[in-house]
Amino acid sequence: MHQPARPHSAPARSGREGRINPVLLIGKVIRGDGGVGACIVHDLAPGGLVARFAAAPSVGETLMIEIRGMSAMVGTVRWVNGVKAGVAFASEQPIDAALHPSHDPGELARPPRFAVRTLVALRIREGRYPAELVDISAGGAKLLLDAGVNIGDVGQLTLPGPPATVFGRVRWEHQGLCGFQFCESLPLPLLTRILER
Repeated sequence: MHQPARPHSAPARSGREGRINPVLLIGKVIRGDGGVGACIVHDLAPGGLVARFAAAPSVGETLMIEIRGMSAMVGTVRWVNGVKAGVAFASEQPIDAALHPSHDPGELARPPRFAVRTLVALRIREGRYPAELVDISAGGAKLLLDAGVNIGDVGQLTLPGPPATVFGRVRWEHQGLCGFQFCESLPLPLLTRILER
């Protein structure tokens, strides 16, 4: 059951007030029943966050949320407005790693990955190769395939469901596995559709 919204959309916070930081980060959500989904985090503070969920949570529901650069955070849903909700963390969280993903030039903390097992097609040059999607994030996918690919190969990946094509390039390959980095982040509805298969 969804509860009425709070009058504003600031993150729910625990005892100490923390600075609200507007962000746009993909999060991995693990619900109490073990279901896994995705969200987009809009505001982040040491005591909580505001996110848009593919499937709205319920007030009082306990969630575990992962975002880039941070350990999984446990929190309780304090308010819901449509698919947007405020989550108060069980304890204050150090959020600097999410706001500043790496102190090393050229290194970025990667977004959360979702384990998925489904068939996809990878098109590189003139070839079309069947592959198994092993895991996916908003920024890329890990594929298992028999065809040889080369680091730097540019191509397109056809995802399941009503087919969706994403463009990108091979970032790494090793023993039949390869990492395919998307040119643009996957939108939340598409990522959610893939996770629900």
